[in-house]
Amino acid sequence: MEEELKVERVAKGDRDVIDYLGKDVVRNALDIWGLEHESEKYRLHVCRRGKDIKAHLSTYNTPEAIYVSLGGEELAADSLLSLVPTKAVLTTTKELGDLVKRKLKFDVIYHNDLMVVNREEETLRSPERASRLSSEFDNEYATFGSSFNAPQVPVEWIREGLNKNFIFGTFDNGKLASVASLVAWLPQVAVIMGVETKFEFRRRGFARIAVSAAVQEGLRRSQACGLFVRSDNQQAIALYRSLGFKKYGEELWIDIGTGLIP
Repeated sequence: MEEELKVERVAKGDRDVIDYLGKDVVRNALDIWGLEHESEKYRLHVCRRGKDIKAHLSTYNTPEAIYVSLGGEELAADSLLSLVPTKAVLTTTKELGDLVKRKLKFDVIYHNDLMVVNREEETLRSPERASRLSSEFDNEYATFGSSFNAPQVPVEWIREGLNKNFIFGTFDNGKLASVASLVAWLPQVAVIMGVETKFEFRRRGFARIAVSAAVQEGLRRSQACGLFVRSDNQQAIALYRSLGFKKYGEELWIDIGTGLIP
């Protein structure tokens, strides 16, 4: 007789879960990092059949939204959907897309590419021209961004991010033009997020320099760097390719009542 599926919350340091997530460490890097380093804001649940983990769902609380990640086998993933908040951003694999469409009420689905550059395959562009932002830039960074549909987050949250992450910025006549953030670094892969350029500074090379600095720092710590980019953002994809990134996989980015876009 087949054993029942059981959902449980994971505690920090659970080696079975780390090993499960490590089967696709590039895709699950943020979950591995979150489990080890973000205990106050991060929660992870898994669905087991017996001792075997069949699916996982994580939630990460930020001032702008709750971010949810879902992966694993469809039947087990279905058992985790009740944990998805009524207002959130959900990322999941293409294979679980039909399940989510059937079971959850959502607003918009976007397609993202996961891109990776391996150490010694990078082609960086003047990373020394970028600066790591310190807490003295907290107010400026708090109001910075190209995604103007996103709410401004508290300065305290920004200050915490500047202190714990590697956030690189490029400047034009003293004005912050572009940023890129290194937010997680495992031995196998580091993760870059928050690549943004103000409208008036686009197509002038500022983003290429900021991302180069983040990649350089990431590859000092990891064998590879990964990032997500909207599949229809050809300009950004071309930029990442010029730095040595290649497409690794795809994901769905699903807005559930937040109004946010990737």
